[in-house]
Amino acid sequence: MGLMKWMMKRGALGGIARTTAKAYLKAKTDMPRAPREELYTFCIQTRYMMTQPGLIPMHIATMKAEVGTDGYGLLGLCEQFARSEMDIVDIEEDVRIVLREVLVSECGLSAADI
Repeated sequence: MGLMKWMMKRGALGGIARTTAKAYLKAKTDMPRAPREELYTFCIQTRYMMTQPGLIPMHIATMKAEVGTDGYGLLGLCEQFARSEMDIVDIEEDVRIVLREVLVSECGLSAADI
């Protein structure tokens, strides 16, 4: 593993994936029959409730617009957070790989979840 990849995993990018996965697993446990949209809404509210409640409506609107599209899942939500919080304009493949690795290997999520 290169230094840059390690830094992304241990830094803000990995933190986004870890905290999002934690909120998702909590929501999935508390609301086992809830649709994905509700689980993602919980993740958004949990992330911004205390620090930036003004961002909640924007993120929910973005998620609802994209949740029906191919490939949007928990990984897409993490990418959305990274764009917003880290001022990343285009998510490159190396960023996507790091997010996916953290969600699967560190957080124990399945491919169906992400």
